[in-house]
Amino acid sequence: MEVQQIEGEEPSEPIITIEEEEEVVLCWENSMKSKGIRDLAISDGVKEDKDVLDYYRHQLDLFSNMCLDRQYLAINSLSSQLDVDLILRYR
Repeated sequence: MEVQQIEGEEPSEPIITIEEEEEVVLCWENSMKSKGIRDLAISDGVKEDKDVLDYYRHQLDLFSNMCLDRQYLAINSLSSQLDVDLILRYR
């Protein structure tokens, strides 16, 4: 938490800034397994963790490229079909 004061103004009520840290958690195998992307990134030598993180990166690349052309219908259609379990079946 940080208390700020605006320059040039009389101190009245302090402005309080609260920073919250959020984490992206990936779920696979029908939500039986889940892990945060930070944990996936630091797990050394665990092939499944590397595969899940690699899949997530490629999925984000795909979605960002599709968003460049505003392909919302395609994204919605593919989202239900491209899940983490799919990539783990073919590793």
